[in-house]
Amino acid sequence: MKKLLTLAAAAAMTVAGAFAQESQRTVHGFVIDNNGNPIAGAEVTATGGGASAISDADGSFTMQVSPFLKTLTATYSGMASKKIKVDFNSDIIIALKEQWRTRAFANAIGNICVNSYANGGGGGVMGGVIGKWGGYGKVTVDNNASITATAGVIKGITPKIYAFVGVGFGSAYWEYWSHYSYYNGYSYQFEDLSESGHDAGFAIEFGGILKLSKHFNLMIGYTPVFVPDDESSHNINIGCGYVF
Repeated sequence: MKKLLTLAAAAAMTVAGAFAQESQRTVHGFVIDNNGNPIAGAEVTATGGGASAISDADGSFTMQVSPFLKTLTATYSGMASKKIKVDFNSDIIIALKEQWRTRAFANAIGNICVNSYANGGGGGVMGGVIGKWGGYGKVTVDNNASITATAGVIKGITPKIYAFVGVGFGSAYWEYWSHYSYYNGYSYQFEDLSESGHDAGFAIEFGGILKLSKHFNLMIGYTPVFVPDDESSHNINIGCGYVF
């Protein structure tokens, strides 16, 4: 009787082991970025909890999961998490995209102003928020005391490249010079007259921001100022600054 119970217990354990083995299946795959580069250290989990694995240096992962599992979820710092359907018959490729983050920035700007009367150099500041969508404000002044102030929207093209467009107002420097002669009763006299000033106008602008690193960006912009009944002024801005 004792032998019979021992045999029955061994048989039960064998069946249980076989059942447990059948209740698990192997999935294998790779975690990569948008450019096809492997991502090491990404966590791949059975959606809803349970089994998990960490990708190796080549981005590969292997894990045992339930044969009824439908999806896996991959996560990695700085990347948007992604859910993908399980395929037990071939390698699973999980491509993660860089995660959009909304971050403030502040830039110092060099400004070159060109018009028909005088060219000038100057500077200014630009600040705002970058992300999938953002906004900014910008003020520049040149050595002719021409001021341009604009504000607008920023659109993320990629998490590293942004385009901006804005409107505002600006002033355009002008000069008037004349040379004339007059007779004073004895002889002709010659006199030079010059006047200068600023006229206000409407400004539009567009440009781009390149996020070179986590905390450093480079920007370039073009801002024409249109003055009624006068020449337009053209501003070229180049700046760099800090992303918080």
